[in-house]
Amino acid sequence: MKNELFKWLKANLGKRCLAPLTGSDASALVAAYAIAEAMCNADNVQMEHLLAAFGHVVRTMQRSVWHLAYHAIAKARDWSDRLNVWQQAGLELPQIRDTICSFEPGGSGKDLSRV
Repeated sequence: MKNELFKWLKANLGKRCLAPLTGSDASALVAAYAIAEAMCNADNVQMEHLLAAFGHVVRTMQRSVWHLAYHAIAKARDWSDRLNVWQQAGLELPQIRDTICSFEPGGSGKDLSRV
């Protein structure tokens, strides 16, 4: 799961996008992604708990790398789900939306891990 997520993030955000992650940030990012995946099959009660868990896990990360968790939502779910999940998890939107993924609608469509 970790390698697949990290490869996807690099393709969308560039090969150096993971450089600022600490070991605990990387673990939290993988956990946030797993929670976002679990949301795909959750009922309303489960979704409430998963959203809370997602928010708690992201808050353990350095704020400067929160955007990676924001974009990881799209890998687990859909591009259009990012903002909704983020807000329902009670997370603030500092510079999160300033980063555009290469493969999201309106992105360049280039594999940035090779650039």
